[in-house]
Amino acid sequence: MSGRVTVVGVGPGRADWCTPAVRRRLIEATDLVGYERYLALADDVVGEPLPGRRHPSGNRVEAERARLALDLAAAGGEVVVVSSGDPGVFGMATALVEQLDADPSRWDTVQLEVEPGVTAACALASRVGAPLGHDFCVLSLSDLLKPWEVIERRLDAVAAAGFVLALYNPRSRHRPDQLRRAMEVLGRHRAPDTPVVVGRNVGRPDERITLTTLAGLDPATVDMSVLLIVGSDATRLVSRAGQVHVYTPRRHDQGRAVASDSAATDPVGSSAAEPVPPRGVWLLTGGARAGKSAYAERLAARTGLPVTVVATAEALDEEMAARIEAHRSRRPAGWATIEESVELAAAVRTVAPGSCVVVDCVTVWVGNLFHRGVPDGEIEAAAAALAEVLRRRVGPSVVVTNEVGFGLVPETALGRRYRDVLGRVNATLAGLADRVVLMCAGRGVELAALEPVDATTH
Repeated sequence: MSGRVTVVGVGPGRADWCTPAVRRRLIEATDLVGYERYLALADDVVGEPLPGRRHPSGNRVEAERARLALDLAAAGGEVVVVSSGDPGVFGMATALVEQLDADPSRWDTVQLEVEPGVTAACALASRVGAPLGHDFCVLSLSDLLKPWEVIERRLDAVAAAGFVLALYNPRSRHRPDQLRRAMEVLGRHRAPDTPVVVGRNVGRPDERITLTTLAGLDPATVDMSVLLIVGSDATRLVSRAGQVHVYTPRRHDQGRAVASDSAATDPVGSSAAEPVPPRGVWLLTGGARAGKSAYAERLAARTGLPVTVVATAEALDEEMAARIEAHRSRRPAGWATIEESVELAAAVRTVAPGSCVVVDCVTVWVGNLFHRGVPDGEIEAAAAALAEVLRRRVGPSVVVTNEVGFGLVPETALGRRYRDVLGRVNATLAGLADRVVLMCAGRGVELAALEPVDATTH
């Protein structure tokens, strides 16, 4: 008499994330079939070694594993095939049905049942809030069973359609470059500061959850133990009580504001409009008393997020002390302030993810380093380190600096050095900024990146 095959999902491998029905089937099985690592997870979720005979196999022999399970059931066994997560999501349930479809008569008396489990996408989403709160797509980047061209076409389509994405099998030793290529596709449709949740071994003792952005994600840190959730344009961050929650609003019209190129909604070129909430990194430059700091504070206030101001000025005399106090008193109650005159990158790194940071200002910071005798090359290296911290942080950043190259050539060698170094520092920060605004007399114009010049065309 033929037996039964039950395909079960043990979830991520935590006992309290495994359903009672799955536990019961595991304990009652005469034969346990699965990838050897997942069979070990089955012991963990039950809490003791399972009594059934074990038939472990490698990770790339799903068809052979399915046929073995069906043959064991045909001989009368109570067979359980173990999948992680949910067996119907990139799992063994499909492999079993594929074999039944390929040879319908061979196992025509075998019963097949599926017991669901917690998917990796749902497990990771639960750790950070509700990033899958609206329409989302689950996509595997593995090209073992479908060509990369199909993956890229689908990725482009769903990214353009605005879905939140859960990316399985993002990168392996055999596919080291595909995540980078996938990020390039996503970059056509998503802003650099789009939230990305990186989950490693979710639900297991060595779990690690990281919040980053599309621009800040380093493919080299990702492997087959990682799942990625890439937000949509609507995905938001909420920082409260020492936690950062990620969520995608349920209503389609509650997406976060997106910077517009229209002067009617953008302060650049329109003094009457309220500023749009910044995304990514904004660099505000211009002359003294141009309104940069006040505008930076307006931008930060519009985010609705907690705000930290990293202030670089030092009260070396009464006049500077008065300026610092005027800036402090103008900021809204509840904003945090970090006063750091030298280690600017380290100070920005301490700001909580999901909040807004205002750096005010780079001009004074470079002057502080000059006064301490820091060599030009080290100042520029420190600016590059600051740029990298800003690029990787989760949440908007507004950086204030000055343009000092428009006036007369400075009379002293020190003045000329300062002008040149600050110019290079500003160029470094502008190179990573999503928007660069040149301000004068309280008005501003957005500066566009220049197309590279091909010297061979001259």
